[in-house]
This record gives sequence, C-alpha cells and structure tokens, in this order.
Amino acid sequence: MRAAGSGHKDAMTGMSEAGKEEATLRLPFDVASVTVARGAVTRALADRGVDRRVIDDANIVVGELVMNAVRHGRPHGDNTVEVSWTLTGDALQFSVCDGGRVDHLEARMPAPTEHGGRGLGMVDLLCLQWGYDNREGTRVTAAIPTVLTAS
Repeated sequence: MRAAGSGHKDAMTGMSEAGKEEATLRLPFDVASVTVARGAVTRALADRGVDRRVIDDANIVVGELVMNAVRHGRPHGDNTVEVSWTLTGDALQFSVCDGGRVDHLEARMPAPTEHGGRGLGMVDLLCLQWGYDNREGTRVTAAIPTVLTAS
C-alpha cells in the first residue's frame, strides 16, 4: 500500500481479532451511493453505541472516499463500487474500491476560489492514517479513531 498524506504509515496497522466487526457493501457506481454508504455506516455505528462525534467523522470520511471513487474512478465489471469497514475497540477502518487505476493520490488544500479538491484534505485531517493500493483497481483505505481524547 502506498502511503498518502504527511506522517502516514506505509500500511494500515494490524487489528485485533477480538471484538472486531466487519461489513462490506457493493453499491451502484453512482453519486447516490454516497448517501447509502453514509446511512449504512451511521446505522451500524449507532447500533453499537459509538459516540456521535465519531459517527460524524466517519460520515465525512466514507462520503469523501465514495464520492472520489465515483467521480474519478471506474466501476467494477458489475457497475459497482465496494465499500467496507471494520470496527475495533479503538479504530474504524474504511476501504473503498473502484475498478479504475490511479497512479498518485495526495491530500491538498486548494485555493479558496477553487470549487473542489478538498476531500482528501479532510480525510487527511480526520484520519489516523490513510493510503491507497492500485494493484486491483484503486482501493483507498483510511482509519479514524473511535476513542476520543480530551481537547
């Protein structure tokens, strides 16, 4: 996996098998799937009693990853995008995979007058780490903390 963003590790760190919950969705390769993915993540996390602030961050991250896949990627052969997440005691890991191939991804903050380009910058700010792998399509993986620290 290629690292992306400053200070990010080269690969997602291993997760404990105990208490681990996983879910995978194959959604239509369409902008409307952003809303479906956010709703599924919200329901799954709320059902497990995850703090609302974590759910809000999760919605931003999964929404940006799915939107980027649909806007800039290509569908899988069945005209879908794959969205998955794994919840452990201290992290929520997302994976969004489309059928395209990207050579480089980086977080950037565009000029205030630009209309887009802020998505991966937000992901970079909210996540413990994120990266991508382009061996079989483009898979962007990101992890957010589920344990809140005092601010």
